[in-house]
Amino acid sequence: MKILWIKSSKSKSNAGISKAIGSIIDKIDQLPIHSQDILYAFEGKSLILKCLNLIIYTPLYILFNKHKYDKILLEINYLSFLTILDKKRIVPMIAHVFEKMELDSHQQSTLKQTVTNTLKQIFIPTVEKLALYANQINTISHFSSKKIVEKYQTPLNKINICYCPCNISKPIINTESRFSQCFHKIKNNKKVLLYVGSELLHKNFITLLYVLNKLNQHDYCILKLGQPGNKSNQEMHKKYISENSLDVTFFSNVTENELSYAYHQAFCYIHPSIKEGFGMPPVEAQLSGLPVISTHSGALEEVLGDSCLVIKDPYNVDEYVAAIEKLNNENLRKELIDKGYKNADRFNPDILVHQWIGVLEGNKSNAKHE
Repeated sequence: MKILWIKSSKSKSNAGISKAIGSIIDKIDQLPIHSQDILYAFEGKSLILKCLNLIIYTPLYILFNKHKYDKILLEINYLSFLTILDKKRIVPMIAHVFEKMELDSHQQSTLKQTVTNTLKQIFIPTVEKLALYANQINTISHFSSKKIVEKYQTPLNKINICYCPCNISKPIINTESRFSQCFHKIKNNKKVLLYVGSELLHKNFITLLYVLNKLNQHDYCILKLGQPGNKSNQEMHKKYISENSLDVTFFSNVTENELSYAYHQAFCYIHPSIKEGFGMPPVEAQLSGLPVISTHSGALEEVLGDSCLVIKDPYNVDEYVAAIEKLNNENLRKELIDKGYKNADRFNPDILVHQWIGVLEGNKSNAKHE
């Protein structure tokens, strides 16, 4: 079987669904019965070149080369318009169905942001609908599958569920490195509450700041890793941090080693999201032996189950505070670490690659629809 992967860009290959698909590509490379190529659809030195690549070069490449491939897999939602070029070979990925809250992602509205949000609200649902033209659609959780069916009345037999593989290696990091030195400086005898992700509204990062404000700040600090995703939200967060003198450190660009180092050194990982199509960071934290506190919003109940301390109300500050303080109990920490390792085993790339291959070969996913 020969596969063509249409990915967004090289610069976005170290996070989210792109990172997960990268793991699958690496594993398929180790299987001699399959071959694959990768095409980056949104690559270029300028925004104009990226757009030309997306709307001209990539469709033309598919049109003239699709006969060479058994399957052409699209990485994320906005590439789904390419499905119209060949509904049999092309398999779109709808990681999760966007809702108005996610599209209207600015807390403070300016004319530019209003125009941007309006375009998103028109473009993204239109692209998602084009994905339905395909004979098959891939998604990453039962939650996302259910949302696709609810929003677009898609036949369930068209949808394959392929879980995201999660893998994080043990850190090999120079103790003199910038990240290492900064980590120990912010730790400074404090317990580090780790969060990995953006600052978009549905990620609910602001609640984590409210939590820190209520905790004893002599004991705790927050380390936030990942791109902001939205500058106006980040400005709002930093204003709140400044007004309340909170101990919060941001790192936008981190290597896999630095991410792993943070997972291995933090006190706990907290995932306050109010919607997730999957949720890889808490599983990566569990693989690193880090206790997790998380909501059960979206797919998180499906992904984490009882392997974490569950926050029933994503906005309830007292629930988070109580959960954090519980983790000072060493017996509970050990129990959660053991549960975390067991849960993370379900998302081992060596296991999930066979599920993905089965889907590519036309078999239904091993993950049963609920």
